[in-house]
Amino acid sequence: MMGEATDNLDQPITKTTSAIIVLPSDHPVVTRKTQSLDFDLRKIQAICCQCDYCTLVCPRTLLGHNFKPHLVMRQISMGLPFSDSPGITGAKLCCNCDLCGVYSCPMNLPIGRLNKQVAEKMKELGWDNPPGLSEYSPPPMRKYSLIPVSRLTSRLRLKEYDRAAPILDSDFQPKIVTIPLKQHIGQPAQSIVNEKQKVKAGDLIGDIDPGTMGARIHASISGIIKSANNDHIIISAY
Repeated sequence: MMGEATDNLDQPITKTTSAIIVLPSDHPVVTRKTQSLDFDLRKIQAICCQCDYCTLVCPRTLLGHNFKPHLVMRQISMGLPFSDSPGITGAKLCCNCDLCGVYSCPMNLPIGRLNKQVAEKMKELGWDNPPGLSEYSPPPMRKYSLIPVSRLTSRLRLKEYDRAAPILDSDFQPKIVTIPLKQHIGQPAQSIVNEKQKVKAGDLIGDIDPGTMGARIHASISGIIKSANNDHIIISAY
C-alpha cells in the first residue's frame, strides 16, 4: 500500500525495496496510484462525507500521535490554498500507508495520497507541524481497531496473488547494474569513482561528507565503471 507504481523494468532494486508485486495495468491498486492528482482532489471535494472513519483506523493516531486524517480531508474539501492550522499540518505525521482510504473510507477516497501531497506543499511553504502533545499514549481501545492482514488483502483484491514465494538458490550474475546514490535517509552519497575505472564487489564507490547523515555506497559486482554522475553509478561486469 505504501509502494510506488512503475512500468519501468530497468528501474533498479535498492536497499529500501522490500518487495515487488507484478499486477495488471488495470488492477484497482495500480489505478489508485496512477490516476491524476487533480482527479483525486476533485473526488475528495465532491464526495467526502466528513466522517472520521479514516482517523479511527490510522496507525499514527492509534499510537497516540496528534494526527487526525479526517481534519486534513475536511480542509482539503473546502478548497486550496489552505491555512497552516493544526488540522492541516498534521498531514506531516502521515506514514502514507493509505489504510484509511483502502480499508475504512466508505467512499474509497485516496486519503493517504492526498496527505502526502499536503505534506510536500507544507515543505514548499515552510510550514511546520508543532508538537501538540507532551506525552504519547495509545488509546485504550487500540487493540480492537487493528486490521487483520487477510481481510486487508481481500479488500485490495490481492487474494489471488497471495502465493508462497520461497527464496531459491541461484547463481545469476548480472552483466550490468545501476546503483542509485540516493537510496537512504539523509544526504545522497557522492561518487568517488571515474568512468572506465575497475572496481571489485564491495569496493566503496560513493561516500558522504563527514558530519552529515547518509550512507556509503559499495559496488555490488566486480567490473568497469560505465557511467558515474550525481544520480547513479553504472557498473558493467568483466
